[in-house]
Amino acid sequence: MAGVAVRRRGGVPAALLWCASVALGCAPEATPPAAAVSGAGGGVAGAAPAVAAPVAVDRATCASEAVLLTRAVPVLSAPAPGADTVRSLPRGAPVFLCAGRGGHRGVMFPAPGRRADCGQRGACPTGWLREPLPIELAG
Repeated sequence: MAGVAVRRRGGVPAALLWCASVALGCAPEATPPAAAVSGAGGGVAGAAPAVAAPVAVDRATCASEAVLLTRAVPVLSAPAPGADTVRSLPRGAPVFLCAGRGGHRGVMFPAPGRRADCGQRGACPTGWLREPLPIELAG
């Protein structure tokens, strides 16, 4: 494997052992251990950076009162670097703040063209905003 440093265990590449354990159903991991492959960023040298998997916002932690955004912001699919932007919210958009994680805050917000009523927790889309948040109290 050109451009990849492979660590061996007893003469067998660790990545090969991981692949065999997945095939046999012995490895619960979805990705090989970081120690199995090394290079730029822990992966193949020159490879594109990994995209963060989407992470659901816990709607039960969301506030019942909205705050307003003081500038337009991108809504992310996960609280992580490399997360996809799922939409952009304009200045003045109402958001309901939810639990935070890793320098990001979960939010729930009305769909475009809808009222700012997210009382029914499943009725509004969710996503993640980078902190600090550009907000002001609504009302």
